[in-house]
Amino acid sequence: MAERNLHAFLDVAIIDTVPQAIQHLAISDHISRLGGKLVFYSMENALTARTQSVLAAAMRKSPAVDGVVFFRLEQFATDHGLNLALMREMLAAGYSLHFLRERLSLETIAELDAARGVLTAFAFSRDRQREAGFMAEACAALKAFRAEATAA
Repeated sequence: MAERNLHAFLDVAIIDTVPQAIQHLAISDHISRLGGKLVFYSMENALTARTQSVLAAAMRKSPAVDGVVFFRLEQFATDHGLNLALMREMLAAGYSLHFLRERLSLETIAELDAARGVLTAFAFSRDRQREAGFMAEACAALKAFRAEATAA
């Protein structure tokens, strides 16, 4: 198998906790494990992180890469869930998608479709965690359930 040229796409949203240099090292190591070669890297900026417009524009220019390695799946998150349309568009254009933190690789649209349950669960848990008071609601629901079960 020929060495694949991969584009690293760093995560701007976590620069404060995982600096750019650390992300770059981690992704470079992951690319080596994938049998690839890092040929380019970039990232969104604070204004485009939730729209993925930098990524979309870069991929539409058809760079000479075989795929893109992301630090985490969260990079495809929007205010409305995961941007599956962009993932599908990139796979259709022949780019593989790799997510370091989740240890997930997608090579085809069929693999994306097969992973839909996992991706939906990810999006759902992400959205629920963001809601204010989620843990308090969960605890209250559990207490109510236990009270009903005990009373019955």
